[in-house]
Amino acid sequence: MLLNRPVARSFLSFGAVIVIVSVTIDPFIQLTVGKQNRILYVEDSSAQISYAKRYSKVQGADGNTYASTHVDANFALKSAVFYGVSQPDTLVSQQIRRSCPSDNCTWEPFQSLAICSTCADLSENGGVEQANLTEYRLPNGLILNNPDDSDLLLMTGLGTSDQSQSLSFINRDTLIWSMALMKVDNDTSPPVTAVESGLWYCVNEYNSSVENGDLSEVFTTISANDFNVSQAAVYSISEFMSATFTQTTNVNGTKKGMQINAFATNLSGIAYGPTVMEVLYQSKDLSATFAALAKSTTNTIRENSDGGLIAAGKAGISHTLIQVH
Repeated sequence: MLLNRPVARSFLSFGAVIVIVSVTIDPFIQLTVGKQNRILYVEDSSAQISYAKRYSKVQGADGNTYASTHVDANFALKSAVFYGVSQPDTLVSQQIRRSCPSDNCTWEPFQSLAICSTCADLSENGGVEQANLTEYRLPNGLILNNPDDSDLLLMTGLGTSDQSQSLSFINRDTLIWSMALMKVDNDTSPPVTAVESGLWYCVNEYNSSVENGDLSEVFTTISANDFNVSQAAVYSISEFMSATFTQTTNVNGTKKGMQINAFATNLSGIAYGPTVMEVLYQSKDLSATFAALAKSTTNTIRENSDGGLIAAGKAGISHTLIQVH
């Protein structure tokens, strides 16, 4: 038989050795080529991000010297207001000036002068008073009135930089702007909604990082004393907010003691006064709209701060680790 022949026996033995050696060596070969990518962060002075302790920028004047004459907000801040009120947070968040040489950077927590925001629902707890079948009022004097149930007046607004004239921000000493809005909403009872949104100077503590080129910032509002805005800058920003968010009007013959300085109407097509009311009327989430506005103006304050302050961080360097078992 074939199995009794020495040549055949040697051939079978050799095959067995190959199988055994193969089973033993193959896993070892696979493990030696295993690798893992990691990012190691090292101090890098070119990893930079802006922050502010003081802001005094005004247009064409020394913002540190207060004068009773008119001072104008600088162009960068004006642009930030229009950009913030019209763009989503996802875009606004990426606008802050920073430098990250490797597209992956981190910074230690830092504090910065900022602008904060919130919106309060005035529709609840009897905030809206129904004067008659077609007229609704807020305690600050804002009125929305559609005689004959016409719905010609879609939204009314009352904006102010005077905290004593606001409803939700009367104790907010650093108030920049508050905007009370009433809007027709036939799906609610009463058929109007009312919201007051506000912006104010504040100080935030930031945890910032860049991952694959995208900036992420998580912040907490804190109490701090070493941050300030010049009087000229305060005046110029408040004046610009008033010019942007209000318009003198006598819609529906506003009654004595009742006030409107912004509106959306549907007389012969929808019209807005001032034009920024188009954004506020169409907004599905006023809290998000004002949060984006606050973040955009904060970005500008950080980028144009007195002294041009920069926080240095760490840059991520990619390493490939090969593991051998």
